[in-house]
Amino acid sequence: LEEIVARLKYIAGQEKITIDDDALLVIAKKGDGSMRDSQSIFDQVVAFCGTTITGKMTGDALNIVDQELYFRVSDLLRAKDTAGALELVKDVVNSGFDIKEFVSGLTQHYRNMLIAKTTSSTTLIEESELHRKRYAADAAGYSLQDLLRIVKVTADTESAVRFSVQPRFKLEVMMVQLTKM
Repeated sequence: LEEIVARLKYIAGQEKITIDDDALLVIAKKGDGSMRDSQSIFDQVVAFCGTTITGKMTGDALNIVDQELYFRVSDLLRAKDTAGALELVKDVVNSGFDIKEFVSGLTQHYRNMLIAKTTSSTTLIEESELHRKRYAADAAGYSLQDLLRIVKVTADTESAVRFSVQPRFKLEVMMVQLTKM
């Protein structure tokens, strides 16, 4: 991803577009490692946002769940706040986010915490420096066993949601299960 971010930054400079590193990282991740796809997404974001682009604007343009929502899930799970977790599901649905993508992102979120916990480092986490620091701090609040269980539950739910006629129900059950662990 670093190479794609660097190339996109170069293109932005050539086109006199001001874009922050968070936005470039979002675009590169959405391009799944393909420079051509990343450039196409970059062009879409520029068309939608103009010549000054932030990570938040990029997320909005691409309807991508903001990392802060995943950290909100972490806070709710640590607080064992089932009502808050179900309210968050309602927010996800009302915001128009794809439930499958949300659960996939949540699995990635807890994978990042697992990496931070097991390696005592954040170098393998492909996020902004701000988010890497937060992963390191938040991972300390979980035991390794809890993180492994959460990753298993979210990954299983990700598979279940893929073929479900009621993905919201699967997400709600997962959130209740996670808050009751």
